[in-house]
Amino acid sequence: MALALRQAPAENLRRARRASGLSLEELADEAEIDRIYASTLERCRCAAADVFERLAIAFKVTPALLPEDVGDAQQRGQRS
Repeated sequence: MALALRQAPAENLRRARRASGLSLEELADEAEIDRIYASTLERCRCAAADVFERLAIAFKVTPALLPEDVGDAQQRGQRS
């Protein structure tokens, strides 16, 4: 689950950066983030996705539902 949560944004980020013609360092400079962090995001190595997966498991919901009210998401899951 965490891989899917990380994979799409990472691939989209890489595609957008390449389409804009920016190097990783240029993107990092424009976004005011460290180049290594930008590289980490592009390579699906973002620890936050792992944490969200663990939280979702604890709440028994999918990570995509975490921005919603977890109680509502849990109730919908019980009705399914």
